[in-house]
Amino acid sequence: ASMLPYSSKDRDAFKRRNKPKKNSTSSRSTHNEMEKNRRAHLRLCLEKLKGLVPLGPESSRHTTLSLLTKAKLHIKKLEDCDRKAV
Repeated sequence: ASMLPYSSKDRDAFKRRNKPKKNSTSSRSTHNEMEKNRRAHLRLCLEKLKGLVPLGPESSRHTTLSLLTKAKLHIKKLEDCDRKAV
């Protein structure tokens, strides 16, 4: 009887990694739909944040980075006010 160079555990792992893809078109469209939903949810959350953070008069349109930066500064300002009140 010949001995194989790897154990049955290694062989099972190899089979799992090299399985042919089934329904790759279906899984790709599922992935695309999930990504679309994730981006829509992120957009909604950013819109809510925009309503909570004072942006100032100079802003008609903000980048995500500028919105998050202003939110961070606003939170720090609120924390400072809270510390001074105590």
